[in-house]
This record gives sequence, C-alpha cells and structure tokens, in this order.
Amino acid sequence: MNPIEYARSKKWETVRYTLIYEKGEKETKPTERMKPEEISTLPVASQSAYLTKEEEGRAYFMSYSEKENVFIDLRDTNVVNEPPERVIIVMEHVKE
Repeated sequence: MNPIEYARSKKWETVRYTLIYEKGEKETKPTERMKPEEISTLPVASQSAYLTKEEEGRAYFMSYSEKENVFIDLRDTNVVNEPPERVIIVMEHVKE
C-alpha cells in the first residue's frame, strides 16, 4: 500500500511528509500541510513506496530518492552507476 492509498483508507485529507534519507546528507524537515496526492511533488518514488510501520496518526513507508532528468547511456563505460538512495517517508495526519 503506497502513501496515497493509505491516506485514503484512513480518510486523511491533510498530511505532513518527512523524508529521511539513508545517507543522512540531505536536510530532513517536515513539509507544510498538504493533500496526500501532493507527494508526487517531492523527490521520492512514492508510487513504489511500501508501508513498513504504523502508529497512531503516523505511517512509515520505504522508498528511494528520484533524481530529475537522469539519463544513463549504457555505452558509456566511464559512468559509475550508483543505486538510488533509500528514503523513509514519514506521513503524519494533520487534523483540521
């Protein structure tokens, strides 16, 4: 179950997301209040995220970072292809 499906199942209309990067090099801070569907505006592969833990008013998902406009030329042997960074998506319900 991805974050959007989860929020719909809980009838959460407003949430706050926090992205926690595996390497810890990127700043981690909660987003502003947003609709669950707006996760598509964040640099994370939300469509393939999966639920790992539930708490009261909060859910955790595992996914990976998405880098914009990444094209890999398989003929280029000088490129070191690193796998995408793993990201924990924390979704918190924001009560109106």
